[in-house]
Amino acid sequence: MRRLGKRIGCRWEWCEECQDLGVLVPQIRSDNTTIVTPSARGMLERTLKAAIHSLYMETLKHKLDQGKAFELTSKCDASNHFLAWGGFTRFANWRFIHRARINCVSVNGAVCHGNREKRCRKYGYSNETLPHVLCSCKLHSRAWQLRHNTIQNRLVKAIAPRLGEVTVNCAIPGTDNQLRPDMVVTDKAQKKLILVDVMVFFENRTLAFCEA
Repeated sequence: MRRLGKRIGCRWEWCEECQDLGVLVPQIRSDNTTIVTPSARGMLERTLKAAIHSLYMETLKHKLDQGKAFELTSKCDASNHFLAWGGFTRFANWRFIHRARINCVSVNGAVCHGNREKRCRKYGYSNETLPHVLCSCKLHSRAWQLRHNTIQNRLVKAIAPRLGEVTVNCAIPGTDNQLRPDMVVTDKAQKKLILVDVMVFFENRTLAFCEA
C-alpha cells in the first residue's frame, strides 16, 4: 500500500475517533481529502480501483497529444458513446477517431523527428496540424458545411417527435427578425420557441469549449 500510495495518492491511517473509544479501525485517505473506511474486501477493491482509474485519466488528460480532446469528452459519457457500442459510427470513422485522438494522423505538423516540411500541402499554411486540416484549411470549407449539416439533421431527427415542430435555417416564426438560426423548435403546448445553433470546433481543452 505504501508503494501504491506514491502513485495514486492514497495512504492508510487509523481512525482517530475510533482510537478514542479503544478500537483500531483503518481508513484510506486520498490527497483530495476523501476518507473511506472499507467495511469489506469488495469495498476496499472498488476504492483502490477508482483511485487508479482517476490517476490514469488525469495522466491521459495531461498528455499533450491526447489530452486536448479527452479532457473535454471525459466530462460526459455521451461524448464517448461510440467506444462501447459504436452507434452512428462507421468503421472508417472509428479508425480515424482513434488516430486523431493520439495525434497519429499523417499530417506534416504531427511529425516530431527530422527536418520535414511543416507547411500545409493544400493551402500553404505554415503548420499543417490536425486543427488546421479539420477546422481552418479553407479548401475544405465544403466539408465543414457537410459536417455541420449532418449534425444538424441528426438533431432535428431526435428533437422533432419529442418537443414539437422544427424549422431549419429559417427566420424565427411569428417575428420580423431576419436572423436565421440553424433550428427553431416551436412548442405550441407550452408556447415556447427554442433556438438552436450548431457549432463545430476543435476540442482544444475545456476553456476553448466554454469560449466557443
